[in-house]
Amino acid sequence: MTSTHTSICRSCGTYCPITVTLDGNRVVSVSGNKASPLYHGYCCSRGQAIPEQMMSPFRLLTSMKRAADG
Repeated sequence: MTSTHTSICRSCGTYCPITVTLDGNRVVSVSGNKASPLYHGYCCSRGQAIPEQMMSPFRLLTSMKRAADG
C-alpha cells in the first residue's frame, strides 16, 4: 500500500520542500513538492537519491566503536 507525504529535504541547508512516496515503511521515491511557490517542484539529485542512500547495504546503522588497535 503506497502513500504520499510532504516533508523537507535535509540533505543540505536549503531544506527544499519534497514529496515522499512510501510503500509501507519503505521510501520508494522523492520528488520536489509542486505546491511550493518558491521552488516550483524542484528537487536536486542529492534529494532524489535519498531512497538509494537509505537502502544502501553500506549505510551505518549503529555507531562505530574504536578498537584497541586504533
